[in-house]
Amino acid sequence: MSITDDDLEQKFVRFAEPKQILFLSADLVGSTALKQKKRKQRKRNVHHPDTQEWATTLQFFFTSLGHCFDKKWSERKAHLLSLKDATLVEKRLGTKPILWKTIGDELVYRKYVANRHQAKECIDIWINAIQELYKRFEKDLKNPEISIKSTAWVGEFPIQNKVLVGVQFSGFSGQDGNNSGPEHNAKLEKATSAEAATRSQKADQLGTSPAQLLDILDGFESNPVKNGVEIDFIGPAIDIGFRLTKKATPRKFVLSIDAVFLYVLSELSGDGGSLSNVKINYDGSEILQGVLGGLPYPIFWIDMSKSDSSEVIADQFLFSKNPIDKNSIYKYCMKFYEEKLNYVDRPYIMTDDGVSKTLINKLPKWYDIERTRLKKDFFGPR
Repeated sequence: MSITDDDLEQKFVRFAEPKQILFLSADLVGSTALKQKKRKQRKRNVHHPDTQEWATTLQFFFTSLGHCFDKKWSERKAHLLSLKDATLVEKRLGTKPILWKTIGDELVYRKYVANRHQAKECIDIWINAIQELYKRFEKDLKNPEISIKSTAWVGEFPIQNKVLVGVQFSGFSGQDGNNSGPEHNAKLEKATSAEAATRSQKADQLGTSPAQLLDILDGFESNPVKNGVEIDFIGPAIDIGFRLTKKATPRKFVLSIDAVFLYVLSELSGDGGSLSNVKINYDGSEILQGVLGGLPYPIFWIDMSKSDSSEVIADQFLFSKNPIDKNSIYKYCMKFYEEKLNYVDRPYIMTDDGVSKTLINKLPKWYDIERTRLKKDFFGPR
């Protein structure tokens, strides 16, 4: 069955609708030092690398973070279901986050947010998951040298930020159990060359076929890899996010201006969420390389430390107004978007109910112009 122009048009319309994606990063702190750490051998009084300890720790982190998040997500979902409102789960949670990529000791997840509440709920669940992960670290690893720092940011796709597609290369593993020797190497070379040719052919098709490209991109906001084709994200929001990860610490869960805006907007709507007592702090504004044309960017953060930690106790010694009032944060965000209009727009979510202080389900005036330009990029003159 051939794809009609109407089919392509419908797929493009779905693709070009603005979609806000929340990114959540968790990065191990102390892992580099752990890898360099040497274990003393008792009998010979010599030191050698303790590769097993750091490998076990990293593997534990990679597998346990997802388990902890799934647990807290399921608990929140069960609570919403108990309220006997069939619409609450979709409204408050939506689709579960999926792993976007790993970067060294860092895991980055992504989630399509259909409204402001889903952004807040997901961040709240993330906080609970990280706290649960710490408990597992203490119980199973007993390693006080390891901690976790988190960052959250939001990006609009596909206009302000872009989606890339590429063909995955899966490599080759022998089927006969013989993984060495000239025969295996010959098979490996042949299979690798064949797959490289297939990749090249697929890549050519991706570049020339709008139908195939739109088929891959259909539902990209919630779906992982499709048929060996990998989806990636680039743009100013991604740059901001990774710049902010450098500002995060085990205590400071850093949020981008868009993430904190949606978080506060949800709470001020009176809908609460799984956490209603989260305090947001402000560290002033800093110039982040390549961000906002060199203008300062605000650093907001949520305190992840224990209430009886030395850091929290020491806060009373500082002449600080942290944490700050949520209404003040909202006013700051709105003024920030107004003043930085040449560089950034406030989040707009067309599937949000819009019942809030700000009509975030309203598109900026320039969006239709950019959507038309994107359509021409896909199909050319028609």
